[in-house]
Amino acid sequence: MEELKHSKYKRYKIIGNIGSGGWGIVYKAFDPKMEREVALKILKDNAHKERFHREIKKLAQFKHTNIVQIFDTDEDHGKFFFVMELIKGRSLNKIANDLDIHNQLDIQKILDIIIQIAKALDYVHKQGIIHRDIKPSNILIDKNFNAKLIDFGIAKSDNPYELSLTGYDVLIGSCSYMSPEHITHTIVDGCSDIFSLGIVFYELVTRENPFKSDSQNKTLKAIIEKTPVKPYKLNSSVHRKLSNIIMKSLSKKTEERFRTGKEMAKAIKKFNEEKTTKSKFNKNISNENIGIPSNDNSIKFNEKKIEGKFNKKTSKNISNNFINENKDNPEVENNNIGHFEGDVSKEIYKQIFGLNEEKRPVSYIKNNYIDNNNDTISDIVTGLMWQKSGSEIDITYKDALIYIDEINNRCFAGYDDWRLSTMIELITLLEPQKNVNNLYISSIFEKKQDWCWSLNTRSPDTAWCIDLKNGCVDWSRFDAINYVRAVRTLY
Repeated sequence: MEELKHSKYKRYKIIGNIGSGGWGIVYKAFDPKMEREVALKILKDNAHKERFHREIKKLAQFKHTNIVQIFDTDEDHGKFFFVMELIKGRSLNKIANDLDIHNQLDIQKILDIIIQIAKALDYVHKQGIIHRDIKPSNILIDKNFNAKLIDFGIAKSDNPYELSLTGYDVLIGSCSYMSPEHITHTIVDGCSDIFSLGIVFYELVTRENPFKSDSQNKTLKAIIEKTPVKPYKLNSSVHRKLSNIIMKSLSKKTEERFRTGKEMAKAIKKFNEEKTTKSKFNKNISNENIGIPSNDNSIKFNEKKIEGKFNKKTSKNISNNFINENKDNPEVENNNIGHFEGDVSKEIYKQIFGLNEEKRPVSYIKNNYIDNNNDTISDIVTGLMWQKSGSEIDITYKDALIYIDEINNRCFAGYDDWRLSTMIELITLLEPQKNVNNLYISSIFEKKQDWCWSLNTRSPDTAWCIDLKNGCVDWSRFDAINYVRAVRTLY
């Protein structure tokens, strides 16, 4: 490189190359006066010297922990340069690119990074500057995971009476991270940077850019017109509330986005606080112990597998699949599997649930199960999809309801309509004889969840349960602990 012909710019001694961008080359240098290593950026194109000089003067006044600090600006060997603090770390894009599907950036670290940059943007915007090039490569992360916003090379003033730092007729920046108003040359304010940060946020949690296409024109068109897939649908570990925060930052209309970086950071912090409030319960509900599968192509059950085998008529009347073991109650054969959620008193539960004196079904279902290979089992006879396992720990009735909320927030197996099963639905799992696991349920299911809550209550402080060890219906107090095996309706 031409700049390497000179080992010194003013008092700064060049040590080595750090990197190169569209506007300049960054070197590691040594400042003998202050006895410290610095980063020295030499501009490639001096045609924009005045514009950069004016902007750097503004940036030199910034004092924020999450913005790289500017120390000096000067000119030597016919080149304009400026000096800034040397961050001993890596850019966010390099960190993300080094990760794979089995070694992803921790969600808490992602939240911390986004909060830090949102605060930095809030500070910058209050100084009347819009960054205009927020992207992973312009965010440096040090060894303590502190984030630093860098490269204000194409930043502009938000003062409409001040000469633009770049021409309004020039589309400048990284197209994959631009806002709609940046592309269309409409009024650009701090909300444009919020949109760009939203893209970074989306990319970190899903490993996909929400708009990037196979050409620049298609990418720009997508930014203007396309509504991205919600993040929780691409990554089941992303909470739906967090997904909503990301989507808000990506709103096409500026008035629907976060108005400031402070507002965005506050929303993420609030989400964190709410998550912490539930920590006593949530510490027992992780991706591992509730069996949330990894986000891959098989995460969502392919309902086409059973197309033609199951239909609404089947779900409404499954009498042909009963094995009637009680000839005195032939009317049971005409029962339908319904989604009955009401209270069932101890006086009428046998009649409602179709049980004999031993609290076992008078009739059994001939189930037809399909293992979907994502910790779910589908029964094409009843039209129900079950968790193959369920909650890893036994929990109270109240926590069972929280558990259902949690797996829906995380879009377990690609779905967000899981519910606590009714007693009638649970009874369809029972089999007349014990299997190899010594349970009255098909061995296709995990055996740990041997006593499960139902949605139906028995009294103000008790609920009905299924006892898979004895193949019968029973009940528990709300403060007792049982497992949960969630269910959803296929059609």
